[in-house]
Amino acid sequence: MHRRFKEIEHGSPEYIQELELRNAVLRTPLGMDLANESLSPERAARHFGVFEAERMVACLVVFSRGEKPARLKQMAVAESHQGNGLGAALMLWVEQELRTSGIVQACLHARDTAVGFYEKLGYEQVGEPFSEIGLPHRKMRKELAPMTFVEACLNGDDPERSARFAEAAFRGGAGTIELCGQMEEEGLTPPLASVAAARAAFGGPGLMVMIRPRAGDFNYSESELAEMESQIASVADTGADGVVFGVVTENGALDSAALERLVARSREFDLKTTFHRGFDALADPLGAIEALAAAGVDRILTSGVGWGEPGTALDGVARLNETIARARGRLEIVIGGSVNPDLASAILERLDPWVGTIGFHAYSGVQDAGETTEAKVRALVDAACGGD
Repeated sequence: MHRRFKEIEHGSPEYIQELELRNAVLRTPLGMDLANESLSPERAARHFGVFEAERMVACLVVFSRGEKPARLKQMAVAESHQGNGLGAALMLWVEQELRTSGIVQACLHARDTAVGFYEKLGYEQVGEPFSEIGLPHRKMRKELAPMTFVEACLNGDDPERSARFAEAAFRGGAGTIELCGQMEEEGLTPPLASVAAARAAFGGPGLMVMIRPRAGDFNYSESELAEMESQIASVADTGADGVVFGVVTENGALDSAALERLVARSREFDLKTTFHRGFDALADPLGAIEALAAAGVDRILTSGVGWGEPGTALDGVARLNETIARARGRLEIVIGGSVNPDLASAILERLDPWVGTIGFHAYSGVQDAGETTEAKVRALVDAACGGD
């Protein structure tokens, strides 16, 4: 079943579900009730949930103010969904959202029975044990250093292969996957059956789907833009977490009007947006970063090398550094272009210090004989993320 990771509003019907889940998981087993606690401070908190259909199955509350560490509270996973990695996926997603907001440290109070879970996620114990709601707890903390992640680009022409490749990517540690059809054409919109299959197989909130109705340039007609808007709605209904597109005028400028339409359509479905390597086809890619950020684009995929020009992302590292610096953590920069473990290591050695999140996007670099494999994905994760 499709899982949707979403930030929710205090006081909304979804927030009521959150209270019910927290009460059922964290209070009722102790003979307690959240209704007897003061919840008014939660108006200032951020609330995150995971949904299957319209039912919340996991949640987390975050208090953050200024430069102080964010405090994570009352992470709850429905009993029917415990033990399958959902809690870890929720934590990692929320941490990435916090990094994007400029938060550099997270802390929490963990029940003794949950300390091992948080330690596996990189949290460290701080201070002495203490009692809270009648149970022994430990204060824990994690530095939210600039993050790297791996995005596996998958051939989505066939549903069965899409599911197999998505599962391999997830098991190998990929943070996201990009599902594309017709890779011989540099990637087109994949069949909905493949989107559904990948959604069922990939356990995290990272299914990005290519929205590209035809091969060739990125200068689209009115009818093609309407088709792209329809495709965005369809892949959202099928379980996508984000969409990938690019719009460039015939003279190499950013097509701002088309971009506004596609971002607005994506926002209707709470989809993340990636401007694909059409960014490298722009006459002035660095000059377009402010416009992309202002338009609400979340991510940029780039090699640092002009579209159609020879070279790998390593050859484009100077422009990658400039792109990352200008993005200033407001957009995730996803590095693609013949990426493999050796290339990722070499690029990391040459990147300037950065804020925010950097991804490494690979297609053939995570394949063995044309098949995306867990081992190949894991090798890239180890190179790009230090094995985290």
